[in-house]
Amino acid sequence: DASMLVVNKPAGVGVTPEHRWRGGSVLNWVMWHLSRDAAPPQDGRGRGGGGGQRRRGRGGRGGRRTPAPAPEPRPCHRLDLNTSGALVFAKTPEAASALMSQFESRRVRKAYAALCTAPPGESLVEGEICRVDGVQHCERRVCGPGESGQAARTSLVVVADSAAGGEAGSAGAAGGECLLLARPEQ
Repeated sequence: DASMLVVNKPAGVGVTPEHRWRGGSVLNWVMWHLSRDAAPPQDGRGRGGGGGQRRRGRGGRGGRRTPAPAPEPRPCHRLDLNTSGALVFAKTPEAASALMSQFESRRVRKAYAALCTAPPGESLVEGEICRVDGVQHCERRVCGPGESGQAARTSLVVVADSAAGGEAGSAGAAGGECLLLARPEQ
């Protein structure tokens, strides 16, 4: 679409680079993809035409025109380094503002699927999330005793349970796997 792009972010790849000029992030991949798809404006004779910014030549007179640079795509939310999933990028400043406000106001609901060895014993997890110290990328963990972090509240729903005699929604069955749907609420 002209205003946004949704990509499938793999686990282990950062959303943004550690440094603006280093590659390997999803943002770098998106910028390459968008620049590859961009075609310079044509003037009917197969050459770049008007609509770009004028570069000044010698003596201050007009020079050749170059296409105006497209705004840099902007991630509208974050996914942690070790999380895979759909990641939304805005292609224009207006789209970035609109999309980011929807994520901030929680009009967009995120959901995560997890494969577990056993169903959880509770359907709501509340706690605080802290940054992992000593890593370059933004990683999070549950805060320990005496630490303070960002409040988090996540509801959990068992979608499928392969444990002997276990059904979706049951808790505590051992010896199988279960598929869990986690929805952050805060």
